Amino acid sequence: TYYAWKATAIGKNSKSVVDFLEKKYVEDLEEGPALRLALKALLEVTEASGKNIEVVIVRKSGLGWMTEDELDPLLKELDDTADKISKLKETK
Repeated sequence: TYYAWKATAIGKNSKSVVDFLEKKYVEDLEEGPALRLALKALLEVTEASGKNIEVVIVRKSGLGWMTEDELDPLLKELDDTADKISKLKETK
């Protein structure tokens, strides 16, 4: 059986990531927004840092591996875990 997909995940907690991607993915994303979406999906299920994840960008010109120095600022920008925890504390 053939299934078409544009965004997916495998491994532990992949269901949560796939659900996130199904809700947030839109066609024709540019590289920057697509990267942010992928990182945000990872942050849904892990405490990501440049030390524990690897990102490779597939371009027509070839593969591009992101360095830890490139990833860390993006992850810090996108990680809203502290905000979620403070909101939960406020509702108690």
